[in-house]
Amino acid sequence: MQEERKPDVLKRLSYIEGHVAGIRKMVEEDKYCVDILRQTYAVRKAIEKLEALILEGHLRTCVPEGMKGDREEEVIQELVQLYAIAGQRRVGCGHRIGSMEFHRTVHPGSRVACCESSVGGMDGTDDVQNNSPE
Repeated sequence: MQEERKPDVLKRLSYIEGHVAGIRKMVEEDKYCVDILRQTYAVRKAIEKLEALILEGHLRTCVPEGMKGDREEEVIQELVQLYAIAGQRRVGCGHRIGSMEFHRTVHPGSRVACCESSVGGMDGTDDVQNNSPE
């Protein structure tokens, strides 16, 4: 990892750890579920930003070094694995009911998609919206 990125990565990790501890406390204190879900959404976004930071550093340093050296095939396989992992993430289908956003998940090795819900933008609307490009 690039030395200049390490302090930012560690700072983001500390933030995430503190946030998760706060969520645990909210659960222990029986706080309102929607408030807890808002916090888990914030942690998920923080993890995504952390991943992007680490990945960018990897692509700028480790990948070029590996391609110049004798690790070309290994580096390519690592990138293919990362791409496959990222592809298994849920993709929003755009259906909304109030503050709930539905995600279509395609399970690996299957063409079956299922709709799952998660807390979206918390816009407070109560009507059903279909923002999908279909």
